[in-house]
Amino acid sequence: AETVDGIAFHRTPGTASGPPAYREWREIGQLAQAIGRLCDAWQPDVLHAHSPALCGQAALRVARQRGLPLVYEIRAFWEDAAVSNGTGSEGNLKYRLTRALENHVVAGADAVVTICHGLKDDLAARGTDPAKITISPNGVDLALFGEPAKADPELAVELDLGTGPVIGF
Repeated sequence: AETVDGIAFHRTPGTASGPPAYREWREIGQLAQAIGRLCDAWQPDVLHAHSPALCGQAALRVARQRGLPLVYEIRAFWEDAAVSNGTGSEGNLKYRLTRALENHVVAGADAVVTICHGLKDDLAARGTDPAKITISPNGVDLALFGEPAKADPELAVELDLGTGPVIGF
């Protein structure tokens, strides 16, 4: 356990090693053991895990062993993020395995939370019941932090989302 700015973080000790796929499977196992130990101490009523799917799979494993409901939160599809950042290729084996694991975790979760309609729509297109998915968008009530800074027009980007122009910062 580590406390940073008054918030407790529980880190999984050790490092998974071995060839690809085996290494990730071991990482899931180590994380599941750590989640199980915290469940022993805290006795939760529900588990809430977030992407990537490695975290979700570990939590799903523990949730099923203990008869707990699982909420799985997706902030991004990691296979698509890997393509965007140049560390993966769309459709390659790693991409397909990551996507399959994500689909498995989503199917096993009792509820799914995404940050946007795009992720929800993608999951629905994959066969997930849209009623299982809740959208909880990123957002902050700026009033909680005093007067917001003035927008810098040089940082503005015009986006065409099909609903008219939107200015994003």
